[in-house]
Amino acid sequence: MNKTTLKSNFFILLLFGTIIISFFFRFKGITNNHPFWVDEYSSARQARLIQMYGTAVFKSLNKAPLYFENRNITTHFLIAWFFKLFGESEWTARLPIVIIGAIVPAAVMILARRLYGFRVAVLSGLLTTLSYYEITWSRQARGYMIQQLLALLAVFFYLRLRENKNILNLALLTFLIVLGVATHPLFFVLVIAFFIHYIITHRQKEVVAIIKNPLIILSLIFLIGLAYGIGSFSVILKSIGNVNNLWYYHAFFVREYGVLTFLALVGGLMAVFSEFRHKVTSLLVVLYVALHLFFLSFFFGPYISRYINPVFPFILLLASYSIVKISDLFLVSIRQKKYIFYIITPLILVFIIIFDRNKFVTNPKWEYYSVNHDFREIALIDYQRVYEIVKTKGSFKNHQTAIIETWLDRPRWFMGENFSDLYQLTWKDVGLVNGIPVGYESYFYNNEGVKLSKAYPKIGIISETSDLKKAIKKYPRGFIFIDDASLPKDVQEYVDKNLKKELYLDHYPLDDNPYSIWPATLYSWGI
Repeated sequence: MNKTTLKSNFFILLLFGTIIISFFFRFKGITNNHPFWVDEYSSARQARLIQMYGTAVFKSLNKAPLYFENRNITTHFLIAWFFKLFGESEWTARLPIVIIGAIVPAAVMILARRLYGFRVAVLSGLLTTLSYYEITWSRQARGYMIQQLLALLAVFFYLRLRENKNILNLALLTFLIVLGVATHPLFFVLVIAFFIHYIITHRQKEVVAIIKNPLIILSLIFLIGLAYGIGSFSVILKSIGNVNNLWYYHAFFVREYGVLTFLALVGGLMAVFSEFRHKVTSLLVVLYVALHLFFLSFFFGPYISRYINPVFPFILLLASYSIVKISDLFLVSIRQKKYIFYIITPLILVFIIIFDRNKFVTNPKWEYYSVNHDFREIALIDYQRVYEIVKTKGSFKNHQTAIIETWLDRPRWFMGENFSDLYQLTWKDVGLVNGIPVGYESYFYNNEGVKLSKAYPKIGIISETSDLKKAIKKYPRGFIFIDDASLPKDVQEYVDKNLKKELYLDHYPLDDNPYSIWPATLYSWGI
């Protein structure tokens, strides 16, 4: 066995070892079925609808009663498949993301080795495996880790296509792009990065030829149609000229991840502006990260740290390259004599970073990883406890008890799809919460003067006190759950003065960042 084969086999063993360790860090504790947060309820309910109706969900066109979210399609189908295999539960919904999240560090290593060699591959794999941020989002029933994996693979096959323009590489890249866009609209930023990178790094004649290629034209038309179908264009067009979220993401990268940000910036500059033999391919990574962050800051209204997720492994990759180059500065005189230092020195620097502060996990003793670990931006309490009270004290057999909720997927998850005594508490006026547009639901009045949702005609709408009084008059018993202070003030004041307070929660007990800006209260009447 020659030296090259031995190195390849060792690297393959290292990849499998990384996947196993990553899975252990991510899987531990999820079978405790910690309660979902709001978006996870949506994923679980969409997966349930797929279980119930199969591909017929696509025929609904977002109309009642089969509303199917036209984003995160791959996530919903994957969770539905796991529901079929293991039954419906919180941990089952999260399991496929755990598996994908465990593969991501290996994908980072494969791309890093192609770009910068073995040492950077090892360091980036280690950082990705132990990153609190990576572990956390690998345990959520949402598609952010799927998007990460697809982005890493798409970059890998784009680089392969540059070297070998065959139909297989083109087909694989196209397939990954379609899956990525179906997973999340932000994947389009990577497509734009591919396009710009190709123009920058190729001659004008080659660029014109590729643009005129009928297959490329058809692919662009398909992607534009897909973007229109999932609503990407409308979100972006509404945000252009009205967004400046730089302050928010600046806080994330400087206050929370200052060391990694500095290293990634240095690594990116060294890779692109040095005489390094892979500077052209490094340009793609730097371009993608820069475009994504620029898009989030100035073209995408919602400001939430999880939208950084797609480029986070690339930041870890660039930081790892920087660590290797910095360590080499100390080894110029001995690197040829003492090869062991050539390997160990960058590892020592990485471990110094890992043991610094609380951004990495060295011992998977924690069974819970908070989505609010960095920023307090997600409503998170014990929703299971809330619905234990509802189920215990309510009388649902003869439609005697109503539930008024702010997030319809939540009662659907706990009470089932057939629960009909449901109202939605919503905003009366249009506004923004964390940059996300919120506003009243379109409604109509029935013969009794009750507001009903146009999207879901069986669900009542509560947007002012008079709506609430009608619901109380109709149902002898009921619960109203309020978890957002931006909801109609008159309703909140009336509820607080006239209804019974069953439960107040302001954080999840296992959250390591216990202060919450999203306190929630369960009220009742007739109980």
